[in-house]
Amino acid sequence: MKGFTLVELIVSIAIFAVMTALVIARYGTFNQNTILTNMAYDMALTMRTAQTYGVSVKSASVSGSADAFGSAYGIRFPSNDGASRTHFRLYSYSIGTDASGQATYTADPQPITTYTVTQGATISQICFGTDPTQCTATKLVNSDQLDIIYRRPNPNAIFMVNNVSVVQPIAFISVTSQDGTKTETIYVRKNGQISVGN
Repeated sequence: MKGFTLVELIVSIAIFAVMTALVIARYGTFNQNTILTNMAYDMALTMRTAQTYGVSVKSASVSGSADAFGSAYGIRFPSNDGASRTHFRLYSYSIGTDASGQATYTADPQPITTYTVTQGATISQICFGTDPTQCTATKLVNSDQLDIIYRRPNPNAIFMVNNVSVVQPIAFISVTSQDGTKTETIYVRKNGQISVGN
């Protein structure tokens, strides 16, 4: 008669238990990383939506006039929620002209949709430059607002910080997980290109 001894059975069960514990422990981190990556891509798609609205002929109700087709569209980070930075909004902007003939955009645009950064993640950093690790000098503080605006006929991004135009090649919006172990960065280039990296 051949079979398993009690020691062999206990060792096999112990190995199975250790492997199961490792898989369960890593699942939470994997799940959180996947959610954060999906969130970053959703933010990039929202910016692409604003770009599409701005370049196309999407109408908007601006300043009480319905079906205005001359609006610009954009995203505002953060959305007036203080230091937490957990919201951003899609807006339509009415367009004006300043004394020098430069285009201006309303300080209080019409909100279209509010988006919430979920699962405990936050918008951890907003800055400009050519490399997100080298842009501490152009990093926005919690009270600052970044508007990324798109206007016909160009697909180019217009960067505004606190309603003042900013001439920089790339805006970086970083989203960090709740435990701070994972960060995804959305790259918004002046030429209209939008991408996600880490």
